[in-house]
Amino acid sequence: MPDEILCHILTRLTLKEAIATGILSKRWKNLWASCPYLNFGYFFWEFSYGLVNAKNTAPHLKLKLLELYRCHDLEYLQVFAPNLISFKYDGKQTTLSIKDAKQLASLRLSSPDYILLGAKNFVFSHFSSHFSNLKSLVVSAHLFEDISDLTQLCVFSNLKQLVVDVKFTWSTCLCYRVVASIIRGAPLLEQLEIVLPPCIPKWQEYPALELASMSPHQNLKEVKLFGFRGDENTMEFLSYLSENTVSLQKIDIIAHSALRHGEDLIVDNALY
Repeated sequence: MPDEILCHILTRLTLKEAIATGILSKRWKNLWASCPYLNFGYFFWEFSYGLVNAKNTAPHLKLKLLELYRCHDLEYLQVFAPNLISFKYDGKQTTLSIKDAKQLASLRLSSPDYILLGAKNFVFSHFSSHFSNLKSLVVSAHLFEDISDLTQLCVFSNLKQLVVDVKFTWSTCLCYRVVASIIRGAPLLEQLEIVLPPCIPKWQEYPALELASMSPHQNLKEVKLFGFRGDENTMEFLSYLSENTVSLQKIDIIAHSALRHGEDLIVDNALY
């Protein structure tokens, strides 16, 4: 049976059903990704051990929201989605290609990987072309292996919300440097949220905190800091914010730690 007929069959299925046909045979594997007219506007995939390579070459015009959580076997993803508005990914650092998504406004990136797997910078390697369109960015600090690219003043010209999660204590200072550099290139930023790890050991030594110099920011209004421990670098960062912002109205300091799970931020009632 020709692929054209098989693709026609797939268009009659839901997206999840179409992907499930990949287990039928080698011929069906990933055939769904080559079908240009799969009917979906939202795709959510969680806890997958079978999705390894997903690629489509024809534009999926109806795809607007794409979420992938803990797809443990995923090695390569390529999506051609001109109308994609939101992309959320939580999983191992792998090759992600979101092509021609000129309307992408919301980006969420998280990874459990403790060590970067070879890429100079996971965020820049895959998403720097989308920075200027983003209105909301939620990202794990350790996905920035270094901030040399950020110090060249990348432009987040439409960014209004920035959330940075610190999963590992060693990336706390990196977080503050990343945030300072993004703020410098995001003139419309209004909201900043930082989620620190549950515990910052007092014995752990951090390098001196070097933050990007900038002209006073005109629009940052609200800052939230979860997991506050009063360490020297955090105090220095808060001082940096107060000195380099004009419209800052509120800084919420929460001693309780928090953990992000999908859309939810779960606050721990215990104090460490």
